[in-house]
Amino acid sequence: MSASRRLFAQYAKRLAREFQGRVQERVGMKRHTTFRIGGMAELMVWPRDLADLSRAVELAKEMEAPWRILGHGSNLLVGDAGVAEVLIQIKDAFPAIEEMGEEAGGKNGGTAGSERTPGSAALVRFEAGVRLPAAVKRCQTDGLAGLEWAAGIPGSMGGAVIMNAGSMGKSMSDVIEWVEWFRPGRGVERVERKDLAYEYRRLTRPRDAAVVACGLRLVADDPRAIRERIVKGLKRRRQTQPLTYPSAGSVFKNPKNDYAGRLIEAAGLKGFRIGDAQISDLHANFIVNRGRARSREVKALIDKAREEIRKASGLELELEIELIGEELS
Repeated sequence: MSASRRLFAQYAKRLAREFQGRVQERVGMKRHTTFRIGGMAELMVWPRDLADLSRAVELAKEMEAPWRILGHGSNLLVGDAGVAEVLIQIKDAFPAIEEMGEEAGGKNGGTAGSERTPGSAALVRFEAGVRLPAAVKRCQTDGLAGLEWAAGIPGSMGGAVIMNAGSMGKSMSDVIEWVEWFRPGRGVERVERKDLAYEYRRLTRPRDAAVVACGLRLVADDPRAIRERIVKGLKRRRQTQPLTYPSAGSVFKNPKNDYAGRLIEAAGLKGFRIGDAQISDLHANFIVNRGRARSREVKALIDKAREEIRKASGLELELEIELIGEELS
């Protein structure tokens, strides 16, 4: 057994003594990413609550074991050779949605449903494991506008906070009020909007900060009007994005005043294929898995797109998705 394998085995044995959730060694990552690509993770743990998360993260820090928070895997390309990290899967541990009223912390109690005044603000706390489709559905049912743009995005609320997810000209930073994250030795910290360092498709945060919840400021509206906007957005998504095949969504961030998809298409790469990995012939900023794509094939397409855009325009395309695994670094 390699030194790395022994480390993860020792970690799993120690964690299991005080852990309520599940601990599993050697987990295939194809089932845990929307790309349906990836080798074995040395160790994956599923916390049941904040105490479990705390124990998993603090033990990893104590043992100097690399760790990473994993949500719904919608923004990841995992290497075929696997991942030598503790992957902490939080999607089942933090599933709550709670309306807190108009004032932070729910001090005034707020109103709900038909009692709301149209146009009034409402603060809602979403835990990190909430899936974006479920959040959009809940908001529509409750008559709260502001998340319609997220309809059809398959990720988690925690992932959306971290990457400042967005669509149709809107993003998380437009509605975020505060973020709660857990840090080893410091517990849960709430960081207010004014202190959050948001950029395009990125939230700068401490390396050891695991997002556990966020507060979003939404606006009361007619549920029927909200639904109409959601349906319109989903229709546009179906028409413009390759939803038939597994993917990780947009591969590259859009350069300032331009679109990555337009640049890739202009370079003649729309539909370009290596093995079962293909630059979509519907939207050139998507790479799809047409069946048995390998991570190295996807990485080769990424490198090809970057090279061609660099030669054509001098621009350096920046990744929106995250690559994990030594072979992809």
